[in-house]
Parts: sequence; C-alpha cells; structure tokens
Amino acid sequence: MKAIGGLLVIAVLALAIIAYQQWQNSNAVSARVQALEEKVATRKEGASLVLQAQCADHARKTFKEFGYKPSDMAGYESHYSVKYNKCFMITSNTKPTGKEVMTFMNLTDAIEGRDYGTYSWLSQPNKKYWEVKPFMCNVLMPTGERQSCESQDEFENLANTYMRD
Repeated sequence: MKAIGGLLVIAVLALAIIAYQQWQNSNAVSARVQALEEKVATRKEGASLVLQAQCADHARKTFKEFGYKPSDMAGYESHYSVKYNKCFMITSNTKPTGKEVMTFMNLTDAIEGRDYGTYSWLSQPNKKYWEVKPFMCNVLMPTGERQSCESQDEFENLANTYMRD
C-alpha cells in the first residue's frame, strides 16, 4: 500500500511539473503571437500611409485634369479607403451665375474615374439657402443602391461611408 501511495505522489508531482511546463509554453506562444500581430498591424499602418500619400498625389493630378484653375472657387479632398481598397475624392465647385449661385460636389474614385455621388444645388431669388433643396443629390452605397439626399449635409454624411474609414 505504501508503494502505491508513493507512486501516486510521484505521479501527481510529475503531472504538476508537466502542467506547469505546458502553462509556461502556452504563455510563451501567446507572447510570440501578440508580437507578430503587432508587427503585422505596424506594416499595415505603414502600407496605408504610403497608399494614402499615393492617393493624395493622384487626386491632385485628377483635380487638375478636371480643368479647375486657382481662380475657381473649387477644391477637393482625397482619402484612401483601406476597407474598399480605393482612392476616393470629393470635388466641390461654387459658381456665381448672375444673381444665382450654383454648387456642385462629386464623389469619385480618383483612379478609375467611377462616379459614386453627385450633389448639385442652385440658389433661388427671395429664398434662404436652407429653403432650397438640391436639384440632384445621391450617393451609390456599397450595397449597389443609389441613396437620394435632400441637403449638402446629407450628401456629405453619405459620402463619409467612403471618406471616413
């Protein structure tokens, strides 16, 4: 009986040592996995910064190709979307036309030239700007559906689907 009791003690100690070693190995593997995940995240951020810079350069060239001049009341904003792997840009242009003012905004893929959204507004005499709805306002959503909008704020919020990820 003593021999069996002694063997049980030795077996329990051996199992405890094995369990401790497995626990240490598991912690080492977890630390290694975490270190690798941090490296991958850093590389992705670096790649994203490079792509963002390339997108900005391409959008600047595209804006010039659209024919805008420094004297125009026009501007643009670019964004490389990691989520969609595309370079998006919003161009805006305001033109006085006699007594009225026209405002145009377009959301496009700056590389492919694909249209993702349009906002067009024309002021009306004797009305406040917020009383006048755009005559064209829509954004192509990721689902493939064109979503209509009723104001510049709505257009910008819908466009942010692509411009803020």
